Amino acid sequence: MATDISLGTAYDWTNISPPWLRTTYGLFAFWFALLGVHMLIDPAGWYSSTPGVPEEGPMNAHFIRDIGSAFIMVAIAYGFSVQKSASWQLPAVAAVLPALHGGIHLLGAISGHRHGDGLLLELLAVVLPGGIAAVLPLVHYRNQSKGAGHEVTV
Repeated sequence: MATDISLGTAYDWTNISPPWLRTTYGLFAFWFALLGVHMLIDPAGWYSSTPGVPEEGPMNAHFIRDIGSAFIMVAIAYGFSVQKSASWQLPAVAAVLPALHGGIHLLGAISGHRHGDGLLLELLAVVLPGGIAAVLPLVHYRNQSKGAGHEVTV
């Protein structure tokens, strides 16, 4: 005799992002919040401790705080993206800054512009996260569109 474990509630799996994706969004939220707060609270410390930045020119605390504010906005958007029902559009908006920033650094590296001696660090810390940020919303979109119209009763 089969036991019906259904509670009779239809659940639309269309808007559910997988746990690994939400975890990645959470890690991005944490990282960009940490970066943004550091830039807002201690722009001189961020400037002097970030490899290659002092070689680019004099420190401008106001400009560093402006960039830190943008990273805080990215962190907030990624924080909201952690929700199971978050749409792919929210992480797509969050990805704009890190993806463009990573792309700028990648083009600079290709054209021979180096930030000090830290090319590998630049690729790992800026270009790679920017590339991941650019791809995640596409994966999220694919996941949501793949499940479109499929309701499961739980």
